[in-house]
Order: sequence, then C-alpha cells, then structure tokens
Amino acid sequence: MLVLILGSGLPFAQQAPRCIIGTMIIFGILTISFKGIEYYEKQLKDESEK
Repeated sequence: MLVLILGSGLPFAQQAPRCIIGTMIIFGILTISFKGIEYYEKQLKDESEK
C-alpha cells in the first residue's frame, strides 16, 4: 500500500496524509491480529485447565 502511494509521483505534501493513513491502517490490522492471537491462546489455556 505504501509503495503505491510513494510511487504515484505526487508531491510530498499530498503523499504525507496518505502515508500516515496507510501506516495507521497497517498497524491497526497488525494490532487486531495480535489481539486475536492473544485471545485465542487465552481460550486454549482456559480450556486446557478445565
């Protein structure tokens, strides 16, 4: 996603907001994935203790 934005040939002033939004989206997806894995591990741990 960021490669497409940076390769578009737009001036930096127009690229910066798109890069920031793209970075926020990427980190949001990574955070959701990490929290999902933590939740899944907790469920497995709780189930194995029963």
